[in-house]
Amino acid sequence: MTVLEELEQKFGNDVVAPQETRDRLGEILVRFYINGPLRHRLLNGDPHPGNALFLPEGRVGFVDFGFFKRMSDAELKGVLKGKGTDAERTFAGATLAVRASVEDVERAFALARKKRKRGDILASLAGKDGLFASERYIPKAVPDAKQPEDDRMPRWDFETVDALLNDPKLSAALPESAAKVAEPFKDTIKTLEASQAVKDQLRRAVVTPLSSGDLKQIRGWITAVIGYSEANLGRRMQPLPRTTPREDLNDLRTGVH
Repeated sequence: MTVLEELEQKFGNDVVAPQETRDRLGEILVRFYINGPLRHRLLNGDPHPGNALFLPEGRVGFVDFGFFKRMSDAELKGVLKGKGTDAERTFAGATLAVRASVEDVERAFALARKKRKRGDILASLAGKDGLFASERYIPKAVPDAKQPEDDRMPRWDFETVDALLNDPKLSAALPESAAKVAEPFKDTIKTLEASQAVKDQLRRAVVTPLSSGDLKQIRGWITAVIGYSEANLGRRMQPLPRTTPREDLNDLRTGVH
């Protein structure tokens, strides 16, 4: 908090300034987040707008470095040559390739300043194999079918809902994914302009099953949503206290308790 208190801060869209000043702020953001991994081997894993504070006189203050990692070339080369997943190797190779490209561009400019000809510059940058340094780092993608089972992409060509929900990977991910869907829905219900009866019914119908962590209950909810029809709405609704099922249905339709 000490750092934040010292900074006179304005966030993102709150900045009211001439276009020239806004362009300068944008350039500072790009330079900071791009030069970090490319020049200084530092990766910021949380570059969202709230961590960039726009200050007077066209300056920018950067905060929150809790998700910051130093990624040396040696570490990335180790990943590239190791037994990591295809995604990890591709990321490492792409990062090294971009870094090598930046270095090649800088070398090309330095040679151009010395009045070297284009052919000589290209020859000095390419290796004996005719490739630039960046080209040697890009790994060949391994076909998904040849990946280890745990690293393969989930299937999406399921013939039935049951086949989809029985997929081991998707089943394993369902409880966590369902909870993430339920969380913002809780806040939506709180601010909803509706009676308490309506809010309670929505909470029981959506939030409770999705945040239960119970795979059977979550699967049942998904199946019911996919197979929704207006004809069975009344049958699926749970009775609310102090009212009859039919009044519950009317209450939900009108939003009046």
